[in-house]
Amino acid sequence: MKKMIVILIAVILALVLNAGGITKTNDINRDLQNSNLNDESSNNYLFSYRYFTFEEAMQWFATDVVIAQYVNHKAFGNDSFEYEFIVQERILGNAPDRIFVYSYELDRKDTESLAFDHGIDYLLPLEKETRPYTKGHEDGFMFILNTVIDLNEPRNSIMQRELLSEHIEGLNFRRRVTRHDIISYVEMLVKDNTLAIDYIKSDFMEDIIKESPYIWIVEINNPLKLVDMQLFRDRFETDIYYCTVIKSLKGDVDEGSEVAITFFAGTVFPGEHHIVTLSSLKEGGSGWYHFSSKNSLFRMDQLDEILAIIEKDSSIIN
Repeated sequence: MKKMIVILIAVILALVLNAGGITKTNDINRDLQNSNLNDESSNNYLFSYRYFTFEEAMQWFATDVVIAQYVNHKAFGNDSFEYEFIVQERILGNAPDRIFVYSYELDRKDTESLAFDHGIDYLLPLEKETRPYTKGHEDGFMFILNTVIDLNEPRNSIMQRELLSEHIEGLNFRRRVTRHDIISYVEMLVKDNTLAIDYIKSDFMEDIIKESPYIWIVEINNPLKLVDMQLFRDRFETDIYYCTVIKSLKGDVDEGSEVAITFFAGTVFPGEHHIVTLSSLKEGGSGWYHFSSKNSLFRMDQLDEILAIIEKDSSIIN
């Protein structure tokens, strides 16, 4: 009998209702860290369970699939590992030649890191880190449910630390399956997947203003979640606040509406007014927004400069 693959959603489920939906593994992983999983009445952690087959995980979550060889790994903070790979081939996405992939562990004292050998070709289904709050490599990725396919010896392939044969439906990994069979099957599964939309990497205000889909003046209201509620803090530390949109400088939104925005921890406080450049979890807006770059928080005294960039950009477009 297949075991349930655990995705720790807990309070995230309530946040999803406010946010208009979270659709990606990394959104779940990241917002897991942005959630308070503690049950105040019993002081126990709350968990929600959702099972995904290999096929579902590939089609729902994969933004990149690569064939890569292992270089090394190291502990990252208290609860994570960082793995380095050299990419040999890209099946989906535009991963760089050298990638860094992250894995969370609930208790690293009891759970060893994923095991890799040198000289082996691994097929790795990945999701690209597309929000700017992370402390690791800016071109970072995350494993999808710890799925690793050993192309040299497919029977060793795993998913959620179990044999992949327990979770895949379209190929029989208990019998002989070839490298060509695996690659062809994965290519078929991900052929319609959406590629990741990365955050803005530039540090220049003009680039950030031009490339951001939303630019708003907001008032900071009550917190939805503060950093001291995070279960994991290795890769980022954030606060989520309800905010009132005072004025939209760019991007459709009803002025006076309340939205949830993720900030770097300790950078804003209730009652303050700020200018922010944002992206959304969903195309067209979702009610829950994140920074479009690492430098998306602007002071009110920068308003004239920002308006000048917007006006200049609009005149060029028109």
